[in-house]
Amino acid sequence: MKVVPLLIILLLFTSIPLTNVFADKIETMGGGIYHRTNPLVCIMEPSDELRERFYSELLLLTYEAVLQWQNDMKNYTDGNWWMNMQIVEWDKHFDKYTYDFKQCNIFVEYDKSNTGQHIDNSSALGFTQIDFSKSIHQWSYVMIYTEAVENDLRISLCIGCDEKQEAELKEKNKVVEMSSDAIKKVLLHELGHALGIGHYVEDLQGGNNIQSIMYPNMNPFAKDNTVDNLPLADLEMLRQIYESDGFGGLKGYPTKEVGTDIILEGIIEQIAKRCPDCEVMVGSP
Repeated sequence: MKVVPLLIILLLFTSIPLTNVFADKIETMGGGIYHRTNPLVCIMEPSDELRERFYSELLLLTYEAVLQWQNDMKNYTDGNWWMNMQIVEWDKHFDKYTYDFKQCNIFVEYDKSNTGQHIDNSSALGFTQIDFSKSIHQWSYVMIYTEAVENDLRISLCIGCDEKQEAELKEKNKVVEMSSDAIKKVLLHELGHALGIGHYVEDLQGGNNIQSIMYPNMNPFAKDNTVDNLPLADLEMLRQIYESDGFGGLKGYPTKEVGTDIILEGIIEQIAKRCPDCEVMVGSP
């Protein structure tokens, strides 16, 4: 499927977090980027080389990820977070554009390897493109890659390598198929963008980070990629964007970022409303 990028958000492959001089916060996609009605998620059937895995695994992962956002938000706020899904067959979309599917608000598509064919950054595990500039059709497009380059982590940096050494180092990198857990984690992250949440911006010196699916980096080959429940910080961010009533309510968060202190306050207030007798404790992961 063809898309014209307007705003692109990447999820990169790395096991080294990025440093930021500011206090921890979670960004929004902006006050104008939120779904006015219940979004229709269009799952785009992939080409032949990925179709077998799509119907045996990826399609189910997509259903699970969309339902996880929907159901976790429903349990968190009891609002209207329902999202319908439909499959679009390959021969109906491979040569089309997003504007050819005005019924679709969120597109999800898969490809095997990121070779820079869609975006310049070939380290991205997935990306989200967003165009909310036209009231007639506002959409988010999610691309997920099912393979990633597994680096030999013993070689982190080479300074002054000659061409032969560089070639030998490149040969140590191999493209590996990602696990179901890793793909689903990337998909949950990108769906967060598609719904209006930006990245978690971490201040490593502050030591005040909280659990979030919206960190901009992940290691797809780590052993802890399973996401049983979406973190409360991300649920609270979506509640602040849409308010507790969910889709169709008001009115898009007006600011570009929210500090984690405000997020934690919102979590405590929200849980207190839903469960007056509960004791709420929120800490670092």
